[in-house]
Amino acid sequence: MSRHSARTRHVSVRARIILAILLVAALGMGALTASVYLVERQRALGEVGDRMYQLADELTAIAEGDEVAAPPATVESFLNTAMQRILPEPNESVLGILNGEAAYVPDANLPFRIDADARFVEFLVASADPTAVVTGTSILPVGTVQYSIVPVAVTGDDSSGFYVSAFLLDRQLDDAAAILRTSIAVSLVALLLIGAVGWFVSGRLLRPLRRLREAAGRMSASDLSERIPVRGHDDVSLLTVTVNDLVDRLERAFTAQRQLVDDVSHELRTPITIIQGHLELLDGRQPDRVDRVRELALDELARMGALVTELSVLAESGTTGFVVRLPTDVDELLSDLAAKAKALSPRHSWRVRSDTDALVPLDGTRITQAYLQLCQNAVKYSDVGSIITLGGETVGDGAARELRLWVRDEGVGVAEADQQRVFERFHRVETGRGVEGSGLGLSIVRAITHAHGGSVLLDSEPGVGSTFTMVLPAAEPVREEVGVS
Repeated sequence: MSRHSARTRHVSVRARIILAILLVAALGMGALTASVYLVERQRALGEVGDRMYQLADELTAIAEGDEVAAPPATVESFLNTAMQRILPEPNESVLGILNGEAAYVPDANLPFRIDADARFVEFLVASADPTAVVTGTSILPVGTVQYSIVPVAVTGDDSSGFYVSAFLLDRQLDDAAAILRTSIAVSLVALLLIGAVGWFVSGRLLRPLRRLREAAGRMSASDLSERIPVRGHDDVSLLTVTVNDLVDRLERAFTAQRQLVDDVSHELRTPITIIQGHLELLDGRQPDRVDRVRELALDELARMGALVTELSVLAESGTTGFVVRLPTDVDELLSDLAAKAKALSPRHSWRVRSDTDALVPLDGTRITQAYLQLCQNAVKYSDVGSIITLGGETVGDGAARELRLWVRDEGVGVAEADQQRVFERFHRVETGRGVEGSGLGLSIVRAITHAHGGSVLLDSEPGVGSTFTMVLPAAEPVREEVGVS
C-alpha cells in the first residue's frame, strides 16, 4: 500500500465532510470576490474613459469660445486658458506642452507632476501626433499611469501644442483593491465560522456512527446483546435502527445455530452410543447376534437420518427463500391434504370441512409438510377408530383476511401447563402411551407458520381432544418470496 493511500485511509469522515464544505464555500466566495473586484475595477477604469471624453468636450468648448472667454488666438493662450478652466480629478495630473517643452502646469494640487519626469516628457513629445489623440499606459516611479495626448492647433498660429492628461491608475483602483481586501478578510472569517459550525454539526450527526463503531468493536459471536441508542429521526438515526435490527437478526441466527449444534450433539449422542456399544460387544462368530446388531444399527441410523432432516428444516426456516408464496386454491389444497392424511392411518375416521374456495398466497409444499405433521400428531395421540377432522376457512377482509387450517382429534389432549411448551424443540408430553418421536414435529409446524407471517393456536382439554389451528395471512395473492429473518 502506498503512503498516499495510507494517509487517505486515516482521514476521518468528519474531516472529509468539513474539507468538502470548506472547499465548496471557498470556491463560491472566491468567485464572488473576484466578480465584485472585476466589476469595481471596470467601473474605475470606466471613470477614466469617461474623463477622457469629458476632457475632449471641455477642450472643444475652449476652442469655440463662450460667454466667459473668446476663442483663443494662439496655441499658447489656448493652453493657458485650459490650465485655468479645466480642474484635474483627484488622481489626475495635466501638462501643457508647447513646441516640445513642458510649458504649463495648473495651480491645483496634483497627485504627481508630469513635468518632474523629464524622460516621460520626452516620451510624450515623441509619441504625440499633431493630427490625432494618442492614448496609452506607462509605468512611472509613482506608479502606472494612463495618459491621453490631445493636439492643440489654432488657425494662424504655427506653434505646436499638446494637452496631456495622465491618470494614476494605482490610486484610481484603490477602492477596488480595498473592496478586494475586505472581501478576502470577510471570506476567511466566514470560512472559519463555517468550519466551526460544520465541525460541531457533523460531529453530532456522526455520533451514532461512532457509537456504532464502538459497539461493533465490543460485539462478538458469543455476545451480541449490545444495542445502539437511537436519538432523533434523521437518516443516521434510521441507519442506527437498521443496524440494531441487523444485530437482532444476527443474534437470533447465532442463537439458532448454537441451539442447533446443542440439539444435534444431544440427540445424536444416544443412537451413536447405542450403535457403538453393540458394535464393541459384537462377536462375529455368532451370526444371529450379528443380524440383530445390524437391524438395530440400521434402525438407529434411520432415526438419526430423520432427525437430521427435521433439524435441517428448522435451520432453513430462518433463511430468506424458505417459503415461496404463490396463489393457491385452498379447497384443492385441503382435498389433497385429506387424501394424504388418510394414508397415515386408514383405521381412523377422517372427516373434511372446507368453508372456502379462496386463492391464498402460500407455499403449498411447506404448508402440506406442516399440516401432515399435525395429522401425524393426531394419529399418535388418539385411539384407533376415533374421528380426526380436517378443516379450513377464511375470515376477515382486505389486508386483515386470514386463512385458518385446523386439525381436530379425540385424543388424550394436552394439559394447560404444557400447551405452550409442546412447540419447543424435543419437548414430549408425558401421556403414558409410549409414543415415539423426535419431539421436533410441532416445532417444524410453528417454524413454517411463522415463515408465512402466521401463528399456531392450540385448544385442548385432557381426555377430550385437541385442535391445532394454523393461522395464515390471506391478503390478495401476490407472487413473492418470503423468508423469516
